[in-house]
Amino acid sequence: MYYKNRQQNSIGMGGLGKITLAATTYNCQVVRPHFDWYAWITVSQSYVIEDLFRAMIAGLVKSNKGGRSDEFEHHELQPIGGDSG
Repeated sequence: MYYKNRQQNSIGMGGLGKITLAATTYNCQVVRPHFDWYAWITVSQSYVIEDLFRAMIAGLVKSNKGGRSDEFEHHELQPIGGDSG
């Protein structure tokens, strides 16, 4: 079975245009049809992992189904597997 898992990472010194290249590609209407799902999230040096997941899920839902991204603001993220605490 073949899975389409296409991900691109940009690594390099500051000021090289990594974000500009990524944003241009992400917003390109020629590229988007090649992906079923897409999301843009920004990660700062200090972050809360739950907020990153929430932003990613909201972006994915919005990109694929035109769903309302604010639906996730009212739901708590639940742990997956492991101890329930």
